[in-house]
Amino acid sequence: MVYLGNKRFAFVLKLALIWYLCIFSAGYLTSQTAAYFTDQKQINGVITTGTWESDGPEHPGEEEKEDNSELTFPSNGNQEIEICEPVTIEVKIINEGESDMKRNSSYKVYYIEQGNPKNGEKVKLAEDEGVIPALKQGETTKLTYQASKKGMYMFLAKQSGDQQKENTWSEKIIVHCPPGQETKTNENAEDTKKQKQEQAVEDAEKDSEAKVSIKDKAEDTEEAVEDVPDENKENEAVAPISVDVNEESGEREDEKP
Repeated sequence: MVYLGNKRFAFVLKLALIWYLCIFSAGYLTSQTAAYFTDQKQINGVITTGTWESDGPEHPGEEEKEDNSELTFPSNGNQEIEICEPVTIEVKIINEGESDMKRNSSYKVYYIEQGNPKNGEKVKLAEDEGVIPALKQGETTKLTYQASKKGMYMFLAKQSGDQQKENTWSEKIIVHCPPGQETKTNENAEDTKKQKQEQAVEDAEKDSEAKVSIKDKAEDTEEAVEDVPDENKENEAVAPISVDVNEESGEREDEKP
């Protein structure tokens, strides 16, 4: 009985060893291993590919940060202009910042017939408009626009320098034609148009008369030129006779002793 118990124990022990060997082998085979050998040499040096000169600041945005200007419109209330003809509107703008402007800036003009011009349309500016010159600290300038329609206008000025500054709006400029004057203005415009048309007709008549006069003078000149050769022919016809007479008289004189 003891022999059979020892034999069973040995058999179980062998199975256990085999089991542990299988587990160890599986874990070893599935584990990640990395083994490598390196031979490195470090070389220090500098390679120069090229140099470029730049007129701008060394760090981007440096010039913008130094521009501490601030454009504002002095608040004098809304402007009201009573006129029935095109008019030049203008507003003042001042640099109230802590430094001079580093470069020029720009402005836009918005228009609406009724309401807030901020919600209106952006008008087209002339070539000499739309520019705000670089203002020194505390300096003032005027922004202008040739308004041809009645309604409401506002100027929008772009800040110089830091792009995070908010652009500034001017007060409203209201352009309207007083009642009763619009009819007179239209009548005056029609009268002016008629006067221009009549003047154009008169100028055309004067031009035609001048052309006729020039043509008549040219014809008279041609007739005068045609008459001149006839007189020359007569003179040529008379000239040989006088020569012959003189020659004969000369011969006669020579024949005298």
